[in-house]
Amino acid sequence: MNKQPINSAITQDEVLSLFQKSFEKQDEENRNLVELFHEQIGAELLALKMKINQAEISDQLKSYVEENLNGIVQKIKAYSNELFPMSLDQLGFEQAFNSRIRSYQLNNQVNIQVKKLFREKITLQPKIATAMFFIIDEIIKNCLAHAKCDTIEINLLSKTPFKMEIIDNGTGFECSMSNLRLEHSGLNKIICRAKAIDAKVKFEKLPLAGSKVNICVHE
Repeated sequence: MNKQPINSAITQDEVLSLFQKSFEKQDEENRNLVELFHEQIGAELLALKMKINQAEISDQLKSYVEENLNGIVQKIKAYSNELFPMSLDQLGFEQAFNSRIRSYQLNNQVNIQVKKLFREKITLQPKIATAMFFIIDEIIKNCLAHAKCDTIEINLLSKTPFKMEIIDNGTGFECSMSNLRLEHSGLNKIICRAKAIDAKVKFEKLPLAGSKVNICVHE
């Protein structure tokens, strides 16, 4: 008896749904891990520093141990912030965004300029704030890794709806929101996170050099 072949075709919407669920689960796991770092491991390191300071050992050894413990704490903070910035939950999108931009400005040989064209504070719902933060973060990472640019300009255009554009002076790139490829993991993250909050993301290759990404999301 011949067996009928199984139809293994999967639609793009189904792929998007799978990606979205994966990112939501990953965000939750990362948030829990960062909380563990801050609440348990951080407290244990602080207690260890206090015991070292009270111990009957030489000042030179105390200084050496404290310096290394401080280094470990800074590494944990940096790793935690990369996984999931707790400032998103505690302080909101705008402060988390500004903090991440400062981090990029300090650690990369790229000039990142931010212009905010309205006075109101940016207030986004938690789900939208998380998605927007990681969309912007992924776009900047793509610019740094692939665009070969030396300047990134970020313009915050309006609060309601929240509109912004990211412009680089690199090699130029364009992509369709419907273009999902396994080898483009960074772009897949952008597309899927945007779909999850009904955000519009448009990639445009500029005529002379570089690319522009327009982002728009309604609360």
